[in-house]
Amino acid sequence: MPARPPRRGSLRARAELSLAAFSPAFALMVWRAWGELLAWVFGIAALLGLVTVALVIWAIRTGNPEPFTFGDISDSSADVLGHIGSYLAVAVIDPKASASEAALSLAVFGLIFLIHVSVGLVHVNPLAYMFGYRVYTGTTTQDTAYYLVVKSEVADWNGPQHLIRVDPGLLVERPRRADR
Repeated sequence: MPARPPRRGSLRARAELSLAAFSPAFALMVWRAWGELLAWVFGIAALLGLVTVALVIWAIRTGNPEPFTFGDISDSSADVLGHIGSYLAVAVIDPKASASEAALSLAVFGLIFLIHVSVGLVHVNPLAYMFGYRVYTGTTTQDTAYYLVVKSEVADWNGPQHLIRVDPGLLVERPRRADR
């Protein structure tokens, strides 16, 4: 059977996970726009993203792992690199310089955010890599594709893996006791 990309989650789930993924960039824009009204706009987005991160972590720690057996697994780190553009925009755009720069910052972040939500790229905060997680695309033996966010070495996987379903197309490995 031909390979398929992971199923896109619902619009709500994609928006929530995008907020979580972009929350550090939004927080950096708060710092860049400090003292301006625009800081509140980015601050609200950053706060909503942090709340979503907390809820996802809670769901991973308390959720019921399901067994999944995978055939093909490939690295999807390139999908996460799309988030890096938002961090670069923070370095280039100065929302305090002028009204046009402030409008530009809203337009740039709005477009980056909307494109990620509508395209359905993996919605994983790139900072997860700092905590040892990696992102893969895996196809189960039933030909269902998922994004996998895991710490363990997928090359060593044999048999079913017990993962938490965070979204219809996103599975996360629960941290082991030693990782907590």
